[in-house]
Amino acid sequence: MALSTDQKNKLIEALIKGGYNLIDAKNAANGPTAENLVKEYLKTSNITSFINIWINRFADYDKAWGYQCVDLMRYYVKFLFNIDAYKIIPANVGAYQMFAAYKSDKYFTKVINNPKDQNQIPPIGAIMFWKPYQLFLTGKNGHVGMVQTPNILNNIIFNQNWPTNSNCHLQKFGWRGVAGWLIPKV
Repeated sequence: MALSTDQKNKLIEALIKGGYNLIDAKNAANGPTAENLVKEYLKTSNITSFINIWINRFADYDKAWGYQCVDLMRYYVKFLFNIDAYKIIPANVGAYQMFAAYKSDKYFTKVINNPKDQNQIPPIGAIMFWKPYQLFLTGKNGHVGMVQTPNILNNIIFNQNWPTNSNCHLQKFGWRGVAGWLIPKV
């Protein structure tokens, strides 16, 4: 699919209005292919639609442990692929343990966070995982949330149960304790 420069510029405008954060929108028209721009737009649409469904609500996917961060992540996986989330990310003790055991496959690409690489930023819609016991806030199971706005300094994450017993909400998180993320292949 070949787009004219004018079509690319209109698409970039739509992406920016929709929340897609381009560092340099003018140069982006000459950089990413139209196909990649459309893929990024769809990722933005997916996470925005998911947030609109769940914002200020409580998610309990397994109906077993109350409203956990992992429950919201499982609903997101089901939302993306329309498959039971346990078939894609098997049960484990907690969020961090799920990430540590996960292998890249046809659904997600696994990225291990490298704090020394400042160019390593998750894309919109990625699932971000935190290590256990980060300032005693994540407990023994770590934490998980979906990236709404990535940034080199911090990320806006859609999550629940941080702070404890909180509903689904957007929250700014720094990079401390980030184990890595899963990039959906949608």
